[in-house]
Amino acid sequence: MEIIEKGNFKHQILVFLSVIFVYVLLFEFILPVNKVLPKPTLLLESYSSLWTDYNLFSAFAVTTSVIYLSLLLGYLFIILISGPLIKSFIETPGLYNGLKIFRYFPAFFFAVLFAFWFDGSIISEFLFSFIAVVFFLGLNIIENIKSVKEEYLDSAKSLNIPNSKIYSEIIWKSIQPDVFNSIFKLHVYIWVLVLVFEFIGGRDGFGLIYRTVFAYNDLAALFALAVLISILIWFGKVLIRLFQNRLIYWES
Repeated sequence: MEIIEKGNFKHQILVFLSVIFVYVLLFEFILPVNKVLPKPTLLLESYSSLWTDYNLFSAFAVTTSVIYLSLLLGYLFIILISGPLIKSFIETPGLYNGLKIFRYFPAFFFAVLFAFWFDGSIISEFLFSFIAVVFFLGLNIIENIKSVKEEYLDSAKSLNIPNSKIYSEIIWKSIQPDVFNSIFKLHVYIWVLVLVFEFIGGRDGFGLIYRTVFAYNDLAALFALAVLISILIWFGKVLIRLFQNRLIYWES
């Protein structure tokens, strides 16, 4: 698995460098004036503008804090309630069927709703992100319960292990690797949700910069910010992988 990941990483680097080469060649020399992509030199100059004119550091602090604190605290909260949560969905499966209706509501709707209720404050932004994390991980737990091997459960029952321990230790430990793997997808999803929230009604953060950039029709700043956020998402993925290798050391 590690060899495959290293191969994928090298392939991604080669593709990235190829795209950069084509971008510089095409938009710096062949099509320097266009409304599709900014010149590379103009793109680099935009980072100075983002820092001085758009309050980049404050936006970085707000958005990244909200995202990664909600991911961390949301996962810890799921660990804390994993036993009762698994019990509730096994013993009252109708509860899950009732919750499924919320999957058909677009996340955009909830972002707008929270921004409307709480006037786009940072606390409401964190609360919105935290609830989204817990809801997503909770649904992932439910989806993975059916994959628990029957022999594990039969062995536990034959030893007269209480149901509470079966739920919180055997079932949870069995599905925990898969639940943690879902954080990689959730990570990108939360980035999108938080940016949408900030764009709609936030008082700070990258989403607010996007809204301002859009208002000023600043194409170079738009792409410069997109590149920066992409790097942050990639770096966040690396950190999550490091935590995974240290926390999840058994197979599901």
